[in-house]
Amino acid sequence: MAYLPPQDKDIECAVLGACMIFADALEKVADILTIECFYDVANRHIYSSMYELYRENKPVDILTVKNRLVEKNQLTNVGGAYYLSELTSRVASAVNVDYHARILVEHFLKREIIRLSYENIQTAFDNSSDVFDIYQKSVQKIEGALTGVIKYEVSDIGKIHSELIAES
Repeated sequence: MAYLPPQDKDIECAVLGACMIFADALEKVADILTIECFYDVANRHIYSSMYELYRENKPVDILTVKNRLVEKNQLTNVGGAYYLSELTSRVASAVNVDYHARILVEHFLKREIIRLSYENIQTAFDNSSDVFDIYQKSVQKIEGALTGVIKYEVSDIGKIHSELIAES
C-alpha cells in the first residue's frame, strides 16, 4: 500500500494567493513558514520568490512575484502566469492565513518525522551501530528538524523545580 506524504495543496495555494493579494498576509506567515513547508515544488519556488521580495522590502504581488520568477527562469516551471492568477482568484480573505500556515508546518513536520524514522530504521538494522548512539542521533535529528519551525525553550528540570519552590 502506497502512502501519500502529509500535505494539503489547497491550503498551500490559499496561503500563496493571500500573500499576493493582501499586503499583511506575508508578514503574518514569514516567521512561521519555511520553503520546505510547501510540498508542491512549484509552490516552493513561488514562496521562495515571495520571501526574497519580502526580505528585500519590495512589494509582493502577482506582478512582482511573476517578474522574480522570470528573473530566476522559473515561471514556466511553476505553471506560468496563469497559475499565479489562479492562486489569487481562489482567495477571498487573508483572515486565517496564519492558521493555514500552521497547518502547512504540521504537514512538513510529519514528513520530516517520516523521513527521519526511515533513516533510523535503516541505521537500526546496522549491527555495528551502538543502540545508544542510534537513539542519541535520532533525538538530535528530530530536534534539528523542529529548530526554526517550532519555537520552544528547553529548561533544566532542577531550575524549574527551584523556581517553583521559591514561588511557594
